[in-house]
Amino acid sequence: MVIVCVRQLDLIMIGINMYSYEKMMEDLKLAVCRVIFKKVNGEERDMVCTLKEDVLPPAKKDDPISQKKIREINKEVIAVWDINKEAWRSFRVENVTTFELLKNNS
Repeated sequence: MVIVCVRQLDLIMIGINMYSYEKMMEDLKLAVCRVIFKKVNGEERDMVCTLKEDVLPPAKKDDPISQKKIREINKEVIAVWDINKEAWRSFRVENVTTFELLKNNS
């Protein structure tokens, strides 16, 4: 099966699905989400993740990704808390094939 991916105006279009960096960040901050994406090595990854404040672990001095700092925003990569691995992971926005909201407990 061949998946055609076209990037245009900060939207990722796969079939009829479109995922923008902004929409994914908004959903991740509000809920637990499921993200399926192609890893840099070509493998497919299915991850349950979030950026919900009440789910994230406390920030650690030796873990820069957990700290809130002003840094350059890279709209090509999103760092998230992986619920199942209980660790920080990231994915490239352009490699997302499925993005769905699982639950919103706010």
